[in-house]
Amino acid sequence: MDVAFTYETSVELERKFSDIHVDSAQLKFYFKEKDYGEHLKSLIIGVVCMSPRFEQFFKPRRPNYRTEEKVYMHRGAELTTPAMYLTFDLKLDFEKYLNTKDGKLLFAHDALASLDTIAKVKKIIDFNLPRFKADFEQFFKENGWL
Repeated sequence: MDVAFTYETSVELERKFSDIHVDSAQLKFYFKEKDYGEHLKSLIIGVVCMSPRFEQFFKPRRPNYRTEEKVYMHRGAELTTPAMYLTFDLKLDFEKYLNTKDGKLLFAHDALASLDTIAKVKKIIDFNLPRFKADFEQFFKENGWL
């Protein structure tokens, strides 16, 4: 399974989120050989944590699930989304992150809770969500976040 995070954060949180960024290579390696079912092979979680003054420009998008590969142009580059691909946004509480000392612990809990979004996508039937969540939790534990 392919799993990744993308981040859109306010400048006030830049330092905190430099510590909170999940290492993409570690995440990719951890989930690379794992299989949770036929209906989900790739997951991208878009993390959004914006100051209230910019929040109106960064509304969380609805989950987007694709069963077939899609080739498209984005800013002059040809990109491909794989089949069995889901992307959704995780909106974080700006004030909570601004005032926290341990952003990694807070982020790990928010990220784990966000995985329930997968169950809300009705087309995803063959996917072992409990095992996926357990493995995600284990990933955070092994990397010292929980």
